[in-house]
Amino acid sequence: MQESNINIDSKTSSLKLISKVYIWSVVMEPLYFFILAPQHITGIGANFARIFQFIVVASLCLKLFSSKRARIPNSFSPLNKNFTYYFIFAILAGFLGLYTGSYSFNIDFSAQIAGNSIVADFIRGHSFRPFFEYFIALYYFAYFVILARYMLTTKEAIDYFFKLFVIALLICLFVGFLDLLLQLLFKRESFPRHFSDGRSVGFRFHGIAGEPRDAFSYLMLSLGILTLRDIWEDKKKLTLFWIILIITAALLTQSFSGILGIAFFGILVLIYYLPSTSSRIKLLFFSIASLVALTIFINTLLSDRLMRYYNEFFWLYSLLEAGPLTEINWSSRCEFLNITDCDRYGPVYQGQMSNIYPIWHLWEEIKEFNFLHLFFGNGLGSTSIINNYYMHTNGLENPHAGIIRSLYETGVIGTLLFIAAFLTPIKKMYKNNNINFKLIIFMLLMLGMYFGHRSAIPYIFLGMTLLVLKNKSITSSSFS
Repeated sequence: MQESNINIDSKTSSLKLISKVYIWSVVMEPLYFFILAPQHITGIGANFARIFQFIVVASLCLKLFSSKRARIPNSFSPLNKNFTYYFIFAILAGFLGLYTGSYSFNIDFSAQIAGNSIVADFIRGHSFRPFFEYFIALYYFAYFVILARYMLTTKEAIDYFFKLFVIALLICLFVGFLDLLLQLLFKRESFPRHFSDGRSVGFRFHGIAGEPRDAFSYLMLSLGILTLRDIWEDKKKLTLFWIILIITAALLTQSFSGILGIAFFGILVLIYYLPSTSSRIKLLFFSIASLVALTIFINTLLSDRLMRYYNEFFWLYSLLEAGPLTEINWSSRCEFLNITDCDRYGPVYQGQMSNIYPIWHLWEEIKEFNFLHLFFGNGLGSTSIINNYYMHTNGLENPHAGIIRSLYETGVIGTLLFIAAFLTPIKKMYKNNNINFKLIIFMLLMLGMYFGHRSAIPYIFLGMTLLVLKNKSITSSSFS
C-alpha cells in the first residue's frame, strides 16, 4: 500500500479533530501524573492518554466498518519489516518458553493481592497477561509509529504536535522546579507522583511526568523532540540554555534507572555508532562520556539514595546465593553474612527484586551451561511469572527495566532485532549524513532510556522521526 505524502502547504490543509485527539494522546502518553485510577482497579493504566487513544481507535474502527475499502499497512515494507521480524521471533520465543516450562512455574495462588478488582485480576493474571503482552508490543508500534503516518499528514498537524509538546514540557519544568523551591522554602511535601494516589516522592524533580524515573526518560525524549523540531523548521531553537536546564532537571530526579539508561546509551553508541565514525568523533565522544561520567559520579556522591544503591550492590550477590529474598529473611541473612549496613541499605534493592530475579534466573541457567534461553528468550510475559515464582506472589510483577524484560523474554537475538527495528528505518529514510547521524544518536538515547526504564518513548520518537525525515525527503526532491 502506498502511504500518503505530507501536504507541505499548510494553507490548503485543515487539521481534523481526530488528528488533534491523536496528537493529544501522543503528547500525554509519557505524562504519568495524569493516572486517574490505579492498575489494581482497571487492570491497565487509566489516564488521559489512554482515553484519547481509545477515542482515536474507536473512531478509526467505525470509519473502517462504514468504508467499503480497508487499507492495511504492509508489514514487510522497508519501514516496518524489522519490527515484524522481531515480533515473529517473539512469538517463536513464546512457543519455546511454553515448551520448556517458562509459563508453568509453581506459583502461590493463595497470595492474592488485596483490593484488586475482578477485571484487574483477570488482565494482570498469569494466564491472560502473556497474551496481552503480545498485544501491547504490537499496539505500541502500530499506534505510535505506523498510525502517525496517517494521522499527521499535513504540515499544520506536525507543527501542532511540536507546539503542544513544547507547552507540555514547559509546564512540566515549571511545576517540577516550583515544587522543589516550595519544599526548600516551606518544608512542605512534594507534588504527588500520580493524580490517583497522591504519593510524595521527596526532594526529587518529576513535574507532571509521574515518578522521577519517568521524568528522567521524558526529559531525554524532550531533547530528541526539540532536535526534531529544529530539523523540521530548519532553525536552532534548542540552545545551550535549554539543554543545561533539561539536564539539570534530569540530574535532580536522582533516578537510578536514569543512570542505567545513560550507561546503556553509552554501550549502544559504542556498538552501533562509533565504529563507522572518524577518529575526531570518537575522541569527542570519549571526552563527552568522561564529562558525563564525572557529572553522574558527583551527583551520586551528593545523593544519599544513589549511594545506597552503590553500597548495597557489592553484597547483593551474596544475599541472592542463599536463595530468594523476602522481607522476613532479609535481615537474618544480612546478620549471617556480617553485613552491618543491611537495615540501612537493604530496602533499596528489596524494592527492585522484580528487576533482579529474571537476570538471576538466567545466570543460574548459564552456570549449568544452559544457554538456550539466554539467546532465544522465554516469551513475552514470562518475566512476571518468574518473579511470581521467586517472590511468592500471584499478580503482575513485571520489571521496570526494559533490558531485563528484553533479555529474559526474547534473549540476545530478540534484543538485537528490537534495536534494529528502531535504527534501520532512520538509516533508510533520508540521505543527509549529518541529520541521520544526529537522529541515530538520539534514537540510541531513547533505546538506552527504554532499557533503563520501560516506556513508549522510543516508539514516539521513531514515529515522529519518520514523519520529519519523510517530509525532508519530499521537500529535498521537489527542489532538486
